[in-house]
Amino acid sequence: MVNPTSFDNAITKWWPEVTKNNPNTPIILVGIMLELRDDQKTLNQLLSQKKAPITTEQGMAAKKKIGALAYLECSFVTMKGIKEVLETVARTIITKCKEAGSMNE
Repeated sequence: MVNPTSFDNAITKWWPEVTKNNPNTPIILVGIMLELRDDQKTLNQLLSQKKAPITTEQGMAAKKKIGALAYLECSFVTMKGIKEVLETVARTIITKCKEAGSMNE
């Protein structure tokens, strides 16, 4: 959420590498450190670098661009969004296993 370089790397470096090496891997894009998006110290640091926090809209646009299954935001400090992230990952794993026929029903 507060590291534009990491966000850009997810799209320009990590996603192409994952899709090249594991083309059938489902992608879930997760913005972390949500609690820092409105933190004044963090905002000042970003401003001094002529940067800004990643917005939800930017995350959703990235999701669409790379064809991710979901874009979610969370904070491990406040626990906001953690349940949704875990549920989404679990549902994705279960679905993928069922599709592969590797899970007993």
